[in-house]
Amino acid sequence: LVDVAIGVWARKLTVVIVGSIVLGLAILYLNIATYTYTAQLKVASVDAVERQRGGGALAGLAAGAGGGFRDPLSDPQFELYIEGLTSVETARVLEEDPRIMRTIFTVAWDEASQSWQEPPEGVVRKVINLIKAILGIRRFEWQPPGAARLAEYLSKNVQISRSKDTIITGISFVHEDPEFGKYFIKSLNETVNEKLRRRAILRSSASIRYLKEQLEVIQVAEYRQALLQALSEQERIRMTASSGLPFAADVISGPAVSEYPDKPRASITLALAILLGGVFGVLVAFTRFAIADARLRRQRMQGTGSHSTDG
Repeated sequence: LVDVAIGVWARKLTVVIVGSIVLGLAILYLNIATYTYTAQLKVASVDAVERQRGGGALAGLAAGAGGGFRDPLSDPQFELYIEGLTSVETARVLEEDPRIMRTIFTVAWDEASQSWQEPPEGVVRKVINLIKAILGIRRFEWQPPGAARLAEYLSKNVQISRSKDTIITGISFVHEDPEFGKYFIKSLNETVNEKLRRRAILRSSASIRYLKEQLEVIQVAEYRQALLQALSEQERIRMTASSGLPFAADVISGPAVSEYPDKPRASITLALAILLGGVFGVLVAFTRFAIADARLRRQRMQGTGSHSTDG
């Protein structure tokens, strides 16, 4: 073991060279890498927020709009909000925003012609297409990005973190442009909230019209009392939805973006490069020592064999 340590130490220049190469590669990576930032929005069920604030009547309205559920994890409107964050319906609305579409699908957007263009094929794509052609697999024509692709993008890139211990739900989005990250996550929240608000207004308005029509023809006191209670409930729902306040999800904080890039982290990358460079350097030095030692032993054995033959 002492001989190994001495042999490796004698090749310390190898350790320095290998370590320097690894460190240099790390520095090169940090200079060409795409830095990404995390934009985050923290929301909670409107019903849960109002109950925690002791909202009284407002809490009752929110409970009415949510169908009477008190558990924030089972609030129907909030569950619809969570599902809506990555739905095709939401993507159809966001598709109308040029900034969102052109930033997310920037590779396919040609600024000169102000139109969508099929991105040039790289080597990997050409190989895949060649294999498909050989195997007879159908190749579909390229289509400009639309709601379906945007919905797929939302599913892959919008992260939702829910906790059983608190009413707060975190919504995060990672992008290389921090300002766009904030804009996107804010637009996403407003789009889903507004979609649920409009749907609630339409449904409650239709129910109110129907109930009023029934009140004009029904004279039985018990039936009229039930209709009046249902009418009052629907009016509460429409009032809540029309108030201009958050309907399904209340923003607790954000949108906020990390001050420094989340990936790659320069300090962590350099520290790992130094560590791994040292380890690889020692392994290379040890390999060189082992090869040299094996060669020396072989030469000694050959020399011993020659002396024995001469004798």
